[in-house]
Amino acid sequence: TLSMMASAAGDFDRAIRALGQALEQVSRPADKAMVLEKLAMVYYSKKDFANSEKYHLEALEHATPHSDVYLQIVNNVAYLYANDLQQYDKAVKYAAQAVQMMPGNADVLDTYAWALVKVGRIDEAIEQLQLAISLPRTKPVYHYHLGYAYEMAERYDDAMTQYRLGLGLAGGDPVIEKELREAATRIAPKTSTENRQ
Repeated sequence: TLSMMASAAGDFDRAIRALGQALEQVSRPADKAMVLEKLAMVYYSKKDFANSEKYHLEALEHATPHSDVYLQIVNNVAYLYANDLQQYDKAVKYAAQAVQMMPGNADVLDTYAWALVKVGRIDEAIEQLQLAISLPRTKPVYHYHLGYAYEMAERYDDAMTQYRLGLGLAGGDPVIEKELREAATRIAPKTSTENRQ
């Protein structure tokens, strides 16, 4: 808990030290996987993507296949490859594995679709994202990703609709709000007249 509080406070080095000490204390593979995943996420928050990848992959070696922790790790490493490391084939591989384990999980579908967008499989991505937003508790990032996929397919009115829906859900999250606003502004000249307002 100390490591997560330190991470939340932005003291990543303190969180890394605390998790390193915790790692020395645990012996069960499942416990090691959990600590390594937390360590990977602290490095991700620190934007140290190489170490995030390293600890995600190490966590996978210790996690029990098909456990909740394993699924979380697989999905996180897929997103890391798709969004930050630009290793799109690896992203699709890990994301497809996550979808096989949890086909009804919106976060997993979103990650898979984002990886598909990155490799140019836009129609498949749109299908997966439509499924993700149809599930309960949709997130603004799903709408951003679907809007982006529509944008890549030159379906600008559909893209604008998704960007606006995402903005309606953003609820004060400045990062996703900025992404959605920039995307809507970028495509506004390409939309129909009634969609420009």
